[in-house]
Amino acid sequence: MNISKDTLNILQNFSEINPSLVFNEGSEVKTMSPLKNILAKSKVTESFPKTFGIYDLTTFVGNIQDMGSPDFDFNDNYVCLKSNEDKLKYFYCDTSIIAYPEKDIVLKDINIEFSVSKAEFDKVIRYARSNGLSDFMIKGCSKSGKIIVSVFNKSSDTSTDFTTVIGATDKNFKLFLKTETIKLLSGDYDVKVSSEGVIYFKNQTIELE
Repeated sequence: MNISKDTLNILQNFSEINPSLVFNEGSEVKTMSPLKNILAKSKVTESFPKTFGIYDLTTFVGNIQDMGSPDFDFNDNYVCLKSNEDKLKYFYCDTSIIAYPEKDIVLKDINIEFSVSKAEFDKVIRYARSNGLSDFMIKGCSKSGKIIVSVFNKSSDTSTDFTTVIGATDKNFKLFLKTETIKLLSGDYDVKVSSEGVIYFKNQTIELE
């Protein structure tokens, strides 16, 4: 089997959430941050023949990219990547040492829903990173009918503050996040927020949430 570029992009994104990953048998890939406050899953086009752990996902993905489009030969203790005359043997790690979501989160009492475009999302993240802004706020205002995103440093009274409108709403709400916890692959997303404060992002183009 081969691994597509789309799947490699998803794996790269997952490596930002957790540097290690458990690949389960089948085509669903899931990850969870070591602090267990970020979960993600995706349905990929490949079907993995067995469950195995990769300790350094960034290096693993880098090896695949360096080899072009290698064939994968899964063995009991390692996977062998083959491309023309090149061969790379990569050993699995113990899956028990990797933080992994055993169950999916079930959202209860959805009270806020909106969408954010790739262009708006990328713009906000770009300003946050270029200005070192650590705090991320999503605010809904029923009076103006707008959903506003701001990135700033809450700890500084003179912080650079970038604000933009991303949508419309008839509700009042404020959601606060740390910029470092926003580990989304660039794209258009539908967003839902539960009464418990769980924020759910679903990519509109690929099976990623």
